[in-house]
Amino acid sequence: MLEDGLTTPEYQCSRCGGIFNGQGSPSVCCPYCAMICDEISCRLEKNEQEK
Repeated sequence: MLEDGLTTPEYQCSRCGGIFNGQGSPSVCCPYCAMICDEISCRLEKNEQEK
């Protein structure tokens, strides 16, 4: 389990656009369309606008 203040990374599927949590697994599989997503390119950055 995660401690308070820590969050799991969120991903957006490049095929269907679904947003989901990675759950810390080594491979990221979309729960909506079952596509195996690239962990780096599908990861959503929470502070993307602060660059």
